[in-house]
Amino acid sequence: MKSTSDGTLQAGYFFGSTSSIAQPLVVSLHTWSGDYQQYDPLAEIVAYKNWNYIHPDFRGANLSQESCLGEKVVSDIDDAIRFAFNNGNVDEENVIVIGQSGGGYVALGAYLRSSFTLKAVVAWNPISDLDSWYWESLVRNPVYSKNILQCTSKGVLLNSDVAKWRSPITWEVPSERRGKLEIYAGINDGHVGPVPISHSMTFYNKIVDHYGYKKKRISDERMNRLLVRTPLEKVFAKSIGGRKVYFEEDAGMISIVIFEGDHEMLSDYSVERIYTLVTNSS
Repeated sequence: MKSTSDGTLQAGYFFGSTSSIAQPLVVSLHTWSGDYQQYDPLAEIVAYKNWNYIHPDFRGANLSQESCLGEKVVSDIDDAIRFAFNNGNVDEENVIVIGQSGGGYVALGAYLRSSFTLKAVVAWNPISDLDSWYWESLVRNPVYSKNILQCTSKGVLLNSDVAKWRSPITWEVPSERRGKLEIYAGINDGHVGPVPISHSMTFYNKIVDHYGYKKKRISDERMNRLLVRTPLEKVFAKSIGGRKVYFEEDAGMISIVIFEGDHEMLSDYSVERIYTLVTNSS
């Protein structure tokens, strides 16, 4: 794929549906330390359903200033979508962007800045505030703090301004509502995983506040209880992918689910959910 931002060739894995009827496009984003060659559990399931699929590189692992939601990253994802439109049999009204961890981080960026109309963006355990994540990772996961230094400075001292500039939590929200945004986070993440669920909850609040759904925002008290897990929220009767749901809120075009889990994406559930999104209005 040729980048429209700088003319370079950007790699990715793609397969197009063989159906005579236009099919959904799943844009699956690699994780923080991965690239387009990373194993993707969604690929085989999406191929079995005979949908269109693309796994773009978007400047590779987050080890440089070109990656890490730099200026070219969302443009690269748009280029991947355009490539799929030109080379697959794509239902252009059913484009789903999905990612976990670092892929969830970039999915939030695509939600805010993609030039395409997306049916939905699905973000699992996303990073939303790079500046905060640097300090959160400094002791627990220093490799990620080192990566953030590489992305935001010469690799020695944190450039907080640049880190904030690369953080979806600071980005402007479009005046018009975008496609549906669904955020999922395992309640144990940040305790046994690298990304505290505060990243998911504060971004959710940012969007509902912007679009005037303040009654749907997560209160500070509820957020703190979820963060410390003592006591755990009352378990809902529902579950996702066989996992208990501890908290959920739905403001229509944005929703959040905190489930029994760690830093992970529930792949089978993700495909089930994508199927629901592309066949129904909910």
